[in-house]
Amino acid sequence: MFGLDLKVINVTKGAIWAREAVIGGEAAPASMDPRAMVKPGEPLPEEIVFPTPRLPREKQQEQFLRDLEIDPKLYYPPGVYRKPRVKWPGVKLDVRKMLKAKGIDPDDYKFKK
Repeated sequence: MFGLDLKVINVTKGAIWAREAVIGGEAAPASMDPRAMVKPGEPLPEEIVFPTPRLPREKQQEQFLRDLEIDPKLYYPPGVYRKPRVKWPGVKLDVRKMLKAKGIDPDDYKFKK
C-alpha cells in the first residue's frame, strides 16, 4: 500500500488491512516533510496543492478490472470497514504548519511569493 493518500495499515495477529486515515482540514502527517516536495535549492511554496485528476476512475480503468476487485467487506475485520474513496479530494498542505509540527522554524526558510 503506497501513496500520499494517508493510509493506515493495521496489523494484528488475526488480520492485516489498510484503511483511509481520518484527518481534519489542512492536517498532514508529522512524518511528511514539505522540503522533500521541492527541487533542491528551490524556495518552499507557501502551500502545496495536489492536482485533482482530470479523468474519473471509470475513464482511466476498464470495467473488467473493476469487476475483478474483491469486496473489502470480505477481508476487513468486523467493525472497521469504511467505504473506499474513489474520488480524490482536493488536497492543500500548509507548509508553515507542517514545518512547525516538525519543530522547525518556518521563518528560517525562503518561501515563494
